[in-house]
This record gives sequence, C-alpha cells and structure tokens, in this order.
Amino acid sequence: MGNKIVFLSDVHLMWENPQSRLDNIVETQFKKLEFVYNFAKKNKAVVCQAGDLVNKPRSWYLMPLLMKFFGRWNASGVPTYMVRGQHDHYYYSEASSPATCVGVLLEAGLLNLVQGAKPIKLELDDVTVNLYGSSFGEKVPEPKKYSPNNLLLIHREISDTALFAGHKYFSHKGFLKRHKHFKLIVCADIHRKFKARIKGKSGHERYLVNTGPMLRASATSYNFDHKPGFYVWDAKNQTLHWKLIPCEDADTVLTRAHIEATERDQRKLAELSIKLKSKGIKDQDGYTFKGGLDSYMEEHSVGKDAANIIAAALEEVDMNDL
Repeated sequence: MGNKIVFLSDVHLMWENPQSRLDNIVETQFKKLEFVYNFAKKNKAVVCQAGDLVNKPRSWYLMPLLMKFFGRWNASGVPTYMVRGQHDHYYYSEASSPATCVGVLLEAGLLNLVQGAKPIKLELDDVTVNLYGSSFGEKVPEPKKYSPNNLLLIHREISDTALFAGHKYFSHKGFLKRHKHFKLIVCADIHRKFKARIKGKSGHERYLVNTGPMLRASATSYNFDHKPGFYVWDAKNQTLHWKLIPCEDADTVLTRAHIEATERDQRKLAELSIKLKSKGIKDQDGYTFKGGLDSYMEEHSVGKDAANIIAAALEEVDMNDL
C-alpha cells in the first residue's frame, strides 16, 4: 500500500435515468467510478467516501452491479471506507440499515464503515492515518489532541454559501476552526465543490473539502458549470491535490428543458427541510433531520401509510442539490 488516499463526496449511484440526463446514467456512473478506482489501484491508494454512496437506499436492481464492482476492486486490493448519508438509510432509520444496498455491501465485507469515537488505523507505507467518521445524524468524534494524521469523513450540511433564502448551514471555515484536532475534514451532503484552508497556532495548515457530486443528475445552474473529480491526499508529504474525472460537456448530457422546474421544486422541498429542522433534535453541531421529520408527523397526526409515502418521496430527491 502506498501513502495516498482518494476522497469522494456525494456519489449517488442510481438505477433510474433522471429526466434531465440525455445519456445512460448507469453506464456513465460506473465508467466514472472505474476511473477513480483505476487511479487508486495505480497509486496504491485507498478510497474514502463521505456518504450518499447510493441515490436510493433500496435500489435492488442496482445491487448486482454494486456487488460485482466493489467485490472486484476489494479483491484487487483497493478497499473502500465510508460514512453513511441520508440516501444510504431507509427512512433515516438505523434499524433498517441492514436491509439497504449499503447495509448488504457492509455485511458482505465489501465496504468498511467508519464510526464511533475511535478511529480506524490505516497502515500506509510510511505513516499511520487515524481515520474518523461521522455519518448523517451522528456526533462528531473528537480526538484528544491535534495530529497531522487525524482525518475526518463526515456527512453534514457544511457549505461555503447559502443555497437559498433562509438556508441554515455550517460554515466550512467555522466548522474547520471548531474541530481543530483534524488535519483534513472531507464532507458531503451539500452538492458543491469547495475548499477551506486555515493555519493553526503552530503554523500548520488544515483543510476542509467537498468534492461536489460525481454525477450531475439534476439540470441545475451549478451542474452546468461543475466538473466532477476527487481529492487525493498524500499522507507522507501532507499535500492535497485535485483530480478531474473525464466527462462529457454538460450540454451534451444534460437538457436545460427542466432546469427552471427542477430548481423551483427543490426550493419548495428546501422550505420543507427548514420547517423539519426547526422541529429537530439538537446535537452538538445542530439539528437532526429525522428528529424533525418524526416531530412534524406526530404534530400533524400523519398516519403510517402517509408517512411511508412521504419517506419514499423524500428518497427521490436531494434537497441540497441546488
């Protein structure tokens, strides 16, 4: 094993072709992911993913392709470490996690979940990396002291800007300053590429990054400019590099016919998200979405059947994809 780690944020592997895509999304997504893992193989790197590996938690038609892909690369010596996002859960429930695509892959030993207060020790050629993880709704683990080898994968609403009026989020620089014992924080949830860099008291540089979406699934203004890629961390030299994933021009694979309707509908869902989070359960960094959803349904006496319909509808979209 070398000294490099490949970092991905929102991957959102899917089976159904979005209405805004003009190509075959299944073929395109695995072609992109193949490029990522080929790069990792050539550089003797591990792959780390910050949640929302899949677009729907129970996309069973996609399951054989997932098993084949991750089985092949795991056997080839390219392990995958991850935390879970909203889309990796069914109805945002921990109890249902085993009966999901990610749950099956974890049970089969094809993925490695990073969770809890203690890190996973990645034994690279010249250094040992302490890999911490915080899945959607989980508390942020806190190392006792700073180390240049402390890295964090997190699925949290961290952003460099508000995505819509009234959007409440964690500032990327503020989050990095608050969690000062990590050298590098890799986040997902907000579908935007950004990077924060600050210097600690001793002069060491610290980073927080989001790669943005691997797939430009929605016809949004941002996606027409976004170029998919991933970050590469060299643990020995303490350097961070950006690597583009080969892709078609947005105008070739995305249709603008639905862009206004898409952005309008997602802003409506964003407003619902704000209402739900205002009723949520507060943790050390903010409100959990599931707590707000449960509270909302209880307050409005939403029956089980209707609750299931709402949960299914929320699985179809991503409220942060603006």
